[in-house]
Amino acid sequence: MKKIIFVFFTLSIIQCNGQKKDTITFKNQSYMHQPTIDSQTEKLDIEKFQKEGLKIINSDLKKTGYKEYEYRKDDTKRNINIQGNSQTIIKYRETFTNSIYQIVKIYYGENLIIKSKYLYGTIAPSILLGKECQYNQKGELTKTINHDLGWDFSYAKVVGFIGKHYNINPLESQIKIKKGERETLVSYNEDTKQSVYTMKPYYETYNTFYSIEKEENKKGLKYWKIKIKTDFKTDKNTFDILKLDALSGEILSYIEYENNYKESNSNTTAMVIIPKEVKIIVPDRTKK
Repeated sequence: MKKIIFVFFTLSIIQCNGQKKDTITFKNQSYMHQPTIDSQTEKLDIEKFQKEGLKIINSDLKKTGYKEYEYRKDDTKRNINIQGNSQTIIKYRETFTNSIYQIVKIYYGENLIIKSKYLYGTIAPSILLGKECQYNQKGELTKTINHDLGWDFSYAKVVGFIGKHYNINPLESQIKIKKGERETLVSYNEDTKQSVYTMKPYYETYNTFYSIEKEENKKGLKYWKIKIKTDFKTDKNTFDILKLDALSGEILSYIEYENNYKESNSNTTAMVIIPKEVKIIVPDRTKK
């Protein structure tokens, strides 16, 4: 069983049902805890969104026999996206800024009644989290799935671990690293033809990239697998792979790698990337 996630950022609030709440805090910035999905049935208020700019984008409604909807709203706090049609389904997605969560609701296109609702972690590609609720066409709850069962060390704690371990803000796409100081021109006197210099710090900017996978070995051991670029530490094409126990967050494996390049055996000029282990900090206990 394997699910993969990469970095992308979002957040949302839904009615909570007493589930334990985890909050990411990094450098005095606190990000909202993982929301939960309530099991109440509901219906999409299409008229409300039409008043707010929802569009019917069919070129020939009489010919197709169904309505196709499109709606998008962006502001400083959140983004709402609605897409679908009256023949199949309509998908509602709600994301918030500075967050790692997205609410998704699927409605039956024919009667606009809820079909399913769930929570995504938005480190792309998205992973299901928390409670998922599924309904029949009458809006009756037919199934509930707990995607956090067996994962006590939560998704938010994994992201928080990355931030603290690497001293980065895990919700920002770039990181600035101080590389030293250099002489910088402060002023120039035209009369004396003299320049005044001072020492100022200089920085380099790196793209922040990491992925998180949800894995389970043959013995049933569940763990989070983290892969993160570490060029901001080494100035080389390096990355780390860590595995954290799903229940405790204990580090089960920690290995540093560097990508090497080798010419392809084909007639093209393509290069093949060959990862090489540089340092084993914690031997991999998930393979035992």
